[in-house]
Amino acid sequence: MVLLNPAFLVLIFLSDAVFEMYTGPWSTWIQGAGNQDLHAPDSTLEATTASSSHGRQLQSFEGGPDVGGGTPSFSDVFKQPETREELEQQLRSSLLHNIFQLVVTICIEVGIAYAYLSSVTSKRPMWPAEVQPPWNLAQNQHKHGLFDCFDDFEYCLYGCCCHAVRIADNFEATKSAPYWNIVGAFIAMLVAGAIVPFVWFEIVMQAGLPLQYLELGRIFILMMSAGLAFFLAKQRQILRMRLGDAKGDKMGEDFLLMFCCSCCVSIQDARQVDGATGVRVSCCCRLDNLTGQSVVGQPLMNTHP
Repeated sequence: MVLLNPAFLVLIFLSDAVFEMYTGPWSTWIQGAGNQDLHAPDSTLEATTASSSHGRQLQSFEGGPDVGGGTPSFSDVFKQPETREELEQQLRSSLLHNIFQLVVTICIEVGIAYAYLSSVTSKRPMWPAEVQPPWNLAQNQHKHGLFDCFDDFEYCLYGCCCHAVRIADNFEATKSAPYWNIVGAFIAMLVAGAIVPFVWFEIVMQAGLPLQYLELGRIFILMMSAGLAFFLAKQRQILRMRLGDAKGDKMGEDFLLMFCCSCCVSIQDARQVDGATGVRVSCCCRLDNLTGQSVVGQPLMNTHP
């Protein structure tokens, strides 16, 4: 089973570690601050993080008060908020900064998607009427295992660094879903991931709710991720059919795979799809023909099959 695969468990551990790295310090502070009386506008927050592991790290970093004479310490640069209003201002500034990063990220993502589309996807050969072994899934499993990601370094890079466009390319090549529909779904997830926490933050602050309620933002993110995984899993059922698997009984499995390790799925599908058409996508955005025949670009999809 995939859930018992050691590589799968390592991926879960690493993803959780990265998530905590970005959200842990704020979560620790919010949980501690939420224990105080924060409903009064002029209430003062106690330095609750001093007793937390994060607070101990800050004290160790500073080396005690007034280190280096007039040199500002870590806590001077990142001042601990003393009132609810200061905390609200700091969190709002952080969220606005995230929105700015979102705009930059979307511009980069669209640029990469367009470059990949023009250099690779639009130049792919027509999808064969019948997929030949060992690429046909009617009687066989995928030729490459889900966790054989590192067998081919270039495909590993595409799956990890160009995740959205590689999935979109897989679906477009097999006529499972239009290219820009898939890219747009990932961009929509980015936008929702920035806007929903911001809206929830405003609701909590305006309603005067305890700050622990901000933690519910994680649930919203998980729900949106699950929605995207469900959408991609449905498209993968069509991709499986294009590869010869007409059973259509792997929706639950594909949902879990897309939710937990979509990078590995994109790499596995990429190697299967490229093998079925006799091509290889190399760095950077180069479509290599492995059959010796001329590669004629196929028209892009406008609608779902």
